[in-house]
Amino acid sequence: MRVPSTKMQNNFGKYLKFVEAGEEIIVTKSGKDAAEILPCPDTESVREEQPEYRSSGDWVTYAEFLELTETSEQRFELIDGVIYNPASPSYKHQHAVGELYAAFHNWFKGKSCEPLTSPFDVTFVKEENNINVVQPDILVICDKDHLDEKGKYKGAPTLVVEVLSPSTRSKDMLTKLDLYKTVRCL
Repeated sequence: MRVPSTKMQNNFGKYLKFVEAGEEIIVTKSGKDAAEILPCPDTESVREEQPEYRSSGDWVTYAEFLELTETSEQRFELIDGVIYNPASPSYKHQHAVGELYAAFHNWFKGKSCEPLTSPFDVTFVKEENNINVVQPDILVICDKDHLDEKGKYKGAPTLVVEVLSPSTRSKDMLTKLDLYKTVRCL
């Protein structure tokens, strides 16, 4: 992401959150690249393969999340103000997703519902000031009127499937399940 130096100075904390989430920031001055801010590897701590990114208890807003994702090639999820950067799935995980998707695809062929696979953003509202974005492994949507002008889905899918992996198991079974149980449409 390229950011003018004045904008960086005025919003350093906001851009620091992006760096903590793995985004590289290039600071420009007079239209030329002047500096690069990179995540600092924390070699003294042990983390899960899919770390939670939060700086000093700060809450990442939906607007900040959109700014990050619109300028990044990486995949991100936003759950309860925390940015997650999902790791690439394993072969076994993708094989299971493929088998399930094929079964759903055949079942829904010719019907009004449609199965989709990750990465595909689904936006949920948990509370008015708590908008979440996740990428379920498989989802089935039967109400395409919840697709926005950019082709993003904002609503509650008819079905959500999460294939459990060692690196995402606790998040899928606790954090995401809690989200799925409490959401409402935008």
